[in-house]
Amino acid sequence: LTDGTAVTMNDNSLQDDVRCRIDAIDAVTPDIRLVSLSAMDGGLFVWRAGQYVSLRTQGHEPRDYSIASVPGSDRLEVHVRRSGGGGLSDALCGDLAVGDEILAQGPFGAAYFRESHGGPLLALAGGTGLAPMTAVSCLHAVRSQSAICSCTQPVLATEMARQRSTGSTP
Repeated sequence: LTDGTAVTMNDNSLQDDVRCRIDAIDAVTPDIRLVSLSAMDGGLFVWRAGQYVSLRTQGHEPRDYSIASVPGSDRLEVHVRRSGGGGLSDALCGDLAVGDEILAQGPFGAAYFRESHGGPLLALAGGTGLAPMTAVSCLHAVRSQSAICSCTQPVLATEMARQRSTGSTP
């Protein structure tokens, strides 16, 4: 890694479980949910924008989800797509409810935003791939005071270039 930090990929033996409560399950599309979790005892673990978490609950195999919330947040947000296979993703999209307990373990992944990055950032994603890009682009925008163009405010690259040349922001 460029910043000298060693990250062990998927070594779950080094991570503690955090008991979380489901705070919200919002339907983003017919098959995608934005799931918001908060720690029940103490706080959440420290993560970096772009990392992922392993979630599990009784009766379901653990499943990894990219973290959509910005580091330092008091809530852990993940994007979940209904798979139709009956696993944890389907439970989060249908059977589990606000107030239910779920275990979170993490963070994992070496593909995260380096806070020392000083240049521009182009992040392209779709579907549940928006989760890590949401955290990365929001953190980058705050740090660099840059504008964000997201799926909720689509702006073509040519329009962005025009706005920059005139001094306006999207």
